[in-house]
Amino acid sequence: MINRSTTFVLGAGAHAPYGFPLGHRLMSNIVASLEGVGQNSWSQQLLCLPQIVSLRLQPNTLKEFAGALKMAGQLSIDAFLEANGHRRGFAEIGKACIAMSLMPLEFRSSLFAPSDPNEDWLSYLFAEMVSQCANLEAFVKNNHVSFVTFNYDRSIEHFLTVRLMASFGWPAEVVSEALKAIPIVHVYGSLGPYNYDQAKPLDTIPLGQLQTAISSLKLIHEADAETHELNSARSLIQSAEALIILGFGFHPENVKRIGLVESRRPKTGRLNEATRFGVTGAEWERMRRCMPDIQFETHGHGSSCKTLLRNTSAWS
Repeated sequence: MINRSTTFVLGAGAHAPYGFPLGHRLMSNIVASLEGVGQNSWSQQLLCLPQIVSLRLQPNTLKEFAGALKMAGQLSIDAFLEANGHRRGFAEIGKACIAMSLMPLEFRSSLFAPSDPNEDWLSYLFAEMVSQCANLEAFVKNNHVSFVTFNYDRSIEHFLTVRLMASFGWPAEVVSEALKAIPIVHVYGSLGPYNYDQAKPLDTIPLGQLQTAISSLKLIHEADAETHELNSARSLIQSAEALIILGFGFHPENVKRIGLVESRRPKTGRLNEATRFGVTGAEWERMRRCMPDIQFETHGHGSSCKTLLRNTSAWS
């Protein structure tokens, strides 16, 4: 169990070991799906979505979106959509494409059996959390953890629900109620409220679920700095005794919004750890310039999420 108050901040890199595409790969996947033909094309599906239909876009808007995304120099679709917020329909098309890309990946078996077990940080973390917990009540009472995630998918909710159902023999509704004691904050919204009964691998996304997902997503330039989610994230980070940042790109605006650069100093004595997988020393120093008052333990530039957890002193 983890009895030290610990907040995990999760970026896109934290979900990469479970088959979620990063940055440019996600953009390439979206372009390929928009340019596909027949049943492999998203274009006809998008044109049937109420959020898109209501815009009455020009017939070539989807083609323009795909062409621009294909040639864009941004490293993520979020950055692309922020830069193209002035182009009518691009935000709505982008949200729909993000949802259509991620929803089929959320609840696959790879969440519990990733292709590289050495990168399976979720199972490693759960083993630490469940240790010395004789029942479900003890698990939620004795684990003082919270999650602040920049990811839209609901894989954290699903992982914890399924593992706890199997570990302690309680049905989904009991586990879901118990998990309310462990905060999971989606900074920019999610693909909709988590519902175990709907948490199945999807070949075809039901229209209602897709509409809910699109309506629930917020892009970085759309989100108000004082949303309930951002206020909750800042509160969890400021009160934590240990802050563990996994797979996070340290975008300056995101760093500012979750309170890492607020004028007041971080909690005295707080442990700060972050992964910097594949990030050189010079790149790391540039990323750190927006938060000069915080010292991070990174365990080396090759430190993955699981490697960091294996070396953390947060619960040793």
